[in-house]
Amino acid sequence: MELNNQQRRFCEEYVKNGLNGKQAYLKAYSETCNSEDTATVNASRLLTNANVLSYIKELQDELRKANIMSAIERMEWLSGVVKDINKEEVYIKTSDGEDVLAGSKNADLNTKIKAIDTLNKMSGEYRTILDGSVNHVVKLEDVLNDS
Repeated sequence: MELNNQQRRFCEEYVKNGLNGKQAYLKAYSETCNSEDTATVNASRLLTNANVLSYIKELQDELRKANIMSAIERMEWLSGVVKDINKEEVYIKTSDGEDVLAGSKNADLNTKIKAIDTLNKMSGEYRTILDGSVNHVVKLEDVLNDS
């Protein structure tokens, strides 16, 4: 069974706008529902519908993916720290204890070094080289004779 427009809107209000079931129902069905009690009951029914739950999960997955930075985005952001594009916000505390934005500043040297180190790790710049040699030869017959 496919969802109708109101069911889709209910799901979108529920996920994207963070409304509870009753609030989402009132938004989606505003033309036909004006009772909060009815909205509560019908929202509860919708939230047990397999198709509605499937669409809600799909919307939640899309939202999660949209909020995760890709490797390229992370590398660009770290590069911005090193190049003084991405700045750190500086706050001051007023006499009444409130934090107020005073401006922004470039990252300090240690932060830039950490950003470069992280970029190097992400791009595979660091490689471990194993070097070893064998100086002792063990003969199979010596091992067997010791048993």
